[in-house]
Order: sequence, then structure tokens, then C-alpha cells
Amino acid sequence: MDRPGPAFVVELDVFRGWAAVLMVVNHAGYALLSPANAHAGASGLAVFLGSFAPVLFFFATGFGIGLRPVGQPPPSLFETAWKAALLVAADQAMYWRGGAMFGFDFFSFIGVASMLVALLARSRWPIRLSLGLVVAILVVRYAVGPFARAWLPEQGLLDWLTGLRGQSGVSYPFAPWMAYPLIGFVLGRLYVARDKAAPQRQWLLAGAAVGVASLALAAAMVWMGAGLFRWGSMSSAFFVLSLGVLAGFALLSVATARSTSAGRLLALRGVASFAVIPIHYALLGLAERLDLPLPPYAFVVAVLALIVVSWIGAGALARFAQGPWLTRHRRLALPALVGLLAVLLVVTAAGPHGPSAGMTSASFGAQLSIACLLGLRAKRRASPSG
Repeated sequence: MDRPGPAFVVELDVFRGWAAVLMVVNHAGYALLSPANAHAGASGLAVFLGSFAPVLFFFATGFGIGLRPVGQPPPSLFETAWKAALLVAADQAMYWRGGAMFGFDFFSFIGVASMLVALLARSRWPIRLSLGLVVAILVVRYAVGPFARAWLPEQGLLDWLTGLRGQSGVSYPFAPWMAYPLIGFVLGRLYVARDKAAPQRQWLLAGAAVGVASLALAAAMVWMGAGLFRWGSMSSAFFVLSLGVLAGFALLSVATARSTSAGRLLALRGVASFAVIPIHYALLGLAERLDLPLPPYAFVVAVLALIVVSWIGAGALARFAQGPWLTRHRRLALPALVGLLAVLLVVTAAGPHGPSAGMTSASFGAQLSIACLLGLRAKRRASPSG
């Protein structure tokens, strides 16, 4: 997601690109493969690896905010709240299409995480508070919570905060998912404050050490009988393994960014990192008209095609959303887009629920409108006169 005024780190945009690749593989696996191929063999391993996509995206959200140089004003709470509201609306465009009253999914979590990290960034001790909150989250979820779950009441907000029980319509509880943007924020702040003369090798070695240690610990936990799952309530083994996956893709992103052509093709920045999500969902909807399930070799071809077309579409929409035409006509474009978004959301909420072409188009149009609104606000922040 877009970040107001921090330092530019191309590796972060490449990291988002890898996160989106994992997302496409995971969603395509469940949509296009047979249940057997989605859970076993090389294709099953790829689909499972794709389930770490939210981990990478949430970490990137915090890291991007943390990249603001020390001494610059913290992120504007109004701008962050506006972005968070748009992200929550993007989720509802999906939930209302299916008839649900409210849902808390990927976009909503990023909105809440952005608000929390923006508030911490304005505090006197942002790093200390963030690390303290990470510790509290992990203690509640994995140390105290499992023993207290039996006598804790089943209450929506409490279940969301602790992450001890799965909830219908809630994909990402506060614990332990909020640990990822907080860790990302801390590392972003440390990255900006680092000694510029210090070799990048130190960061790479630290990442490699974390990756190896996490993978080894997760393997030991699985060998002792621990499960690897993140749906509803994340297991401790999955969380430990996720740290190794994070470190691995961070190192991979550095290596990819050093290849100018590969890094440029894979990188997703700002609006494009948002737009690639509804675009790939729309393409998956079209792909489901194929003769399914696909064999693994055809699945590989389909995934590559999805990635290429999604990246092209996301880049084109980002260029339009942040381009000169919308910027020049901002005073008219902003209310027009807000009005269009409101109409499309009403259609998704009041129309005939289900996977009809009309409802799918309304939901998709609402999310594209949100992408343009995100682009307008980002362009305004970047403008010297804005």
C-alpha cells in the first residue's frame, strides 16, 4: 500500500511483488486445481507457500510507514483514516455481493494496521511501544491464551483481540496478525536510522540467521506433532515458520532488485499493489469457466498468465490513477469518484446477491474506484502545493 513521504526502497516494492505472486498462486490453486493437487505434491506445496502472502503484505505495510526519516512529521491521521475507510469499503464490496452484512478481511486489516502504526509513529517511544505490543500479542495468543480459553467468554471483540477462536466473517484476528506490521514498522525505522556507511551485508546475514533459525524451529515443532494452519486461529508452528518465510523473501527481494530488469517487472508500488488484488480476482472468475480442474502443468501456465495480465492491468490503472489527467481535474474527479463508489456499494448491498455478472461487475467497479481514490490522495501528498 502507498506510504506518505518516506524514503524510497526499491526492495520493498519487489517484496510486495513477491507477496502478490504468492497470493495469485494460493488463490489460483484453490480455484483451478483439484482438491488432491491443491493439497499434495509440488502443486500443493506451492499453494501452501502462497498462504504466507498476507504475512508479507502486512509486514510491508508496517515497513513502509517506518521508512519515514526520523525528524519528518509522522503520517497524517486524516490521510491514514481516509485510506483505512477506503480499504474497509473495498472489503465490503466483496462481502455485500454475497449477502453478508459485514466482513473483516485483508483490506480491512491493512486499514486497521495502518491506523495503529500511524498512531504509534506519533508517540514518544514508537519502537519501544511497538516491540512491547508484539510481545503482548504473542504472550496472549500463545502463552496465556491457550490456558485461559476454557473460561474466557465467547465474545466477538475479545475473540478478535486474542485470536483464540475463529469467527465467521473475520479472516485476520488482531493476535497474532498485528505482530507483522509492528515488526515491519520497527525494522523500517531501524533501516532508516542505520549507519549509511554500514555494509548491507550485516542486514543480509541477520535475515539469513533469522530464516534458518525459524525454519529449524518450525520443523522441530512439526516433528513433535504441531500443526501448520492459519485459518481462523493461527498455530504457533505456522507463526514461527512465517518468520522464516519473511526472512527468505526479504533476501530474495534484495537479490531480485539487484537485477534491474527482473526487479522492474516484479515490483508493485502504491496503487498497483492494491489494484493487483481485485484484478487477479476478476481474472480468476473468468478462468473458472475453463475445463476444471486443471492438471498441474496447465496450472503453471495459467498462473503465469494470471501474473502477467494482473501486473499489466495493475500498472495501467496505477498510471491512470496517479497520472496528470486525474490530477489536473482533481476537484471534479474526487467527488465524482466518491459518488460512483457510493452508487456501486449500494448496488452490491441491495442487488440480487450471488455470483451474477452484474453483481461481480459492481463489486469490481467499486474496488477500481477505490484504487483511483487512493491514487488521487497519494498524488496530492506528493504535490509540492498539496
